Amino acid sequence: MFTTLKPHLFRCSVLMLYRHLVKHERNMWNRHSVLKSVYCAIENNDRRYASHRPIRDVNSEGSDSDRENLSSVEEAAMEKKRPAQLKFMYEVIKSSNDLTEEGMKEFRDKVVSVGNVVTSSNIDAVTIGMCASLRNMDFADAYLNFLKQRDVEVNVATMGRYMKLCYICGEVSDESKVIDMYRCLTEKLPVMDASTAENIIHGLCVTSEWRRGLELMNMVKETSTPSASTYSALIVAAFRNKDAELGWHLMEECIAVEKTPTDMVYMTWLSEYCTRPMHSNAEEYIEMAEKLLNFLSFHELVVSKEISQKLKETFGKLNWQCRYTYINERGMCMSCRGEMHPIFISKSEFQNLSQTFLEKVLVGPDIFSKSSPEEVKAFQELITKEAPFNTVIDGLNVAYSSGSESRGPRNNPAAILQSVVSHFVDLSHKILVLGRTHMKSWSRKEMEYVRKNSQLFLAENVSQDDPFVLYATMSSGPATCFLSRDLMRGHAYRLKCAEPSLAGVFRRWQLSHQMRLLGISKSTNRVNIKLPLEFSPKVQKVDGNWHVPIQEEGNQNEYREGKQVVPRSFLDPPTSWLCISPKKSGKKSSWKKDHGGWRSHSYG
Repeated sequence: MFTTLKPHLFRCSVLMLYRHLVKHERNMWNRHSVLKSVYCAIENNDRRYASHRPIRDVNSEGSDSDRENLSSVEEAAMEKKRPAQLKFMYEVIKSSNDLTEEGMKEFRDKVVSVGNVVTSSNIDAVTIGMCASLRNMDFADAYLNFLKQRDVEVNVATMGRYMKLCYICGEVSDESKVIDMYRCLTEKLPVMDASTAENIIHGLCVTSEWRRGLELMNMVKETSTPSASTYSALIVAAFRNKDAELGWHLMEECIAVEKTPTDMVYMTWLSEYCTRPMHSNAEEYIEMAEKLLNFLSFHELVVSKEISQKLKETFGKLNWQCRYTYINERGMCMSCRGEMHPIFISKSEFQNLSQTFLEKVLVGPDIFSKSSPEEVKAFQELITKEAPFNTVIDGLNVAYSSGSESRGPRNNPAAILQSVVSHFVDLSHKILVLGRTHMKSWSRKEMEYVRKNSQLFLAENVSQDDPFVLYATMSSGPATCFLSRDLMRGHAYRLKCAEPSLAGVFRRWQLSHQMRLLGISKSTNRVNIKLPLEFSPKVQKVDGNWHVPIQEEGNQNEYREGKQVVPRSFLDPPTSWLCISPKKSGKKSSWKKDHGGWRSHSYG
């Protein structure tokens, strides 16, 4: 029991025990004996907790790709959390490449002797794993040579991590070593687990035998879904070996299983197929570069800063103009003045989305577990009678998430809701406000205004109001918007499970229909609302100019809206874009918000 408690919590328990003993135990010797055993347990627990506490270790299985580019801050934080054994290993592997055989023996013996996290049974795999995180191929080779000289059998985990290391470092001096290791592993394990198989695939992808990874990929698919890193390793190998057709097929397959190719895939394509030799025809290389942009556009992928720089460099060498820019709220590029295409949802897409959402997500068995059939029926009757609405308001969400500039104290949510309803009344909107029955106890004056100027539906306190918000909005038609700061991730997930093909349609619908309350000015009582996005925040070509959204940096998780700092979400478009233009053009597009559609580019 003692080993499962954290030290500070356990000490609190001991203090309570001590007080109990002082109060009830009259035999001092018995008290002493009990407390002595307890404090021995504490000391033992401290030692165990120090060596077994959860850490974000650089050697954790399956996270090599996440650790390839650690920042100095992250590295420093991880350094503080490492047990003594791992700290010692980290320092030696980081700074040493030329340990002698005796030095390797001392290293191995010392690691095992100073703690119990790394033992004689796992030290080889941990060492090679740490070599992978530090990209130290020389130390790994020297360590394996040391094991070979000592006739120490290298286990499966160690060989698998070595093959992953070969991929992380990008090359091997002698590929026969990797291929021999692959054959040894397949002999030992005719049927292997997914983790081992994926490590082997990574290693094979830096050799001439990379196609053998396709066989192992099929083995992985029997029990799990291959990782994005595994798909990317094979795609990169295919591109480097000039099998573009296979590479693009694997890219589509990767997207189909909801994985995103790594940056190395895009880098390799641009380097291998879009780098123009001297005195060659630029058109062919432009076509190859645009093939990648069309892929990114079709699957609505956002690129990293590094990839945007590679695109800028590639198109720059093809005599295109490349500028970093931003897109304003109306969807206009501040560089070329082109207007982005609006978010488009066809009539059939909306009908399919609405019907599927209502039948399989909102009015399915899930909602009845959190509501009653009578309540749902009453709500449906209200919608049938009063719809369509212009605006649907999530009353509780709005009242309690109104931002730092809100008027009135937070304990008067009715005043906030009244201000929001008043805002839409001024716009001559027909309004539906959804809430819960406990709102009946809110300030009478403000709630009376809400009742008179909107349709107010209060669900039971145990019910979920989000499903009602989405139900009402979709039932009112494609022109109705809703006001809420809830990102609706749970409902999006349930829809994706029920009908995966509609996940993208729902995201587009949400982007173009969800409003958010940013705040209410204390001085002017002005309601500040973030309107739905009017343009599609994806890679797109406007008047011959490409516009590429760039992924926000890790620390850019909020942005400034007027005087407020607002948390960023997927509903907010990227702030940074790359505009790629073949030449200067004064021509300006004139897309309308309700435009009926446009021709999508094929990348196949």
